Amino acid sequence: MKRALGVMAVVAVALIFIAANKTPSADELIDQLGARHSKVFCKYGVPIKMHIDRGPTKEEDYIIFDYLQFGFVFHREMIRQVLFYPEWKGGKIRNINIGMTKEQVIKIMGTPEEEVTLNDGRIRITYLEPDKYFDVILSTSNIVTMVRFEVK
Repeated sequence: MKRALGVMAVVAVALIFIAANKTPSADELIDQLGARHSKVFCKYGVPIKMHIDRGPTKEEDYIIFDYLQFGFVFHREMIRQVLFYPEWKGGKIRNINIGMTKEQVIKIMGTPEEEVTLNDGRIRITYLEPDKYFDVILSTSNIVTMVRFEVK
């Protein structure tokens, strides 16, 4: 009997861990834009990594919470950006998947508002939504490697 209870307890803990480790949907994460950092801790736990992106002044510093598949960028305790990394396994992000080609993205999303070549040769294409920017970052071979949403 004790052994059976022990096995059931281990199974219950494993199921709780699996449920807690569920990747949130892209829309759920995007909806966090504008929220305070305390809400993120309560909802998603402690990030895998945290680092600071230093600006020219202290007021322009950004704090990045890295959750492996996605990240949040904070400025003045508010989520300013949501990042979807190459490791993202949570499904489509506004009908786009990591790994799509630039042509596939444009076919789905239409002509971008802006297209910029970054210093490292990657390309950023930007779409506008009513209250946010939606950037798709492409590798030098025009494959989607990251998606970013930012509060306007």
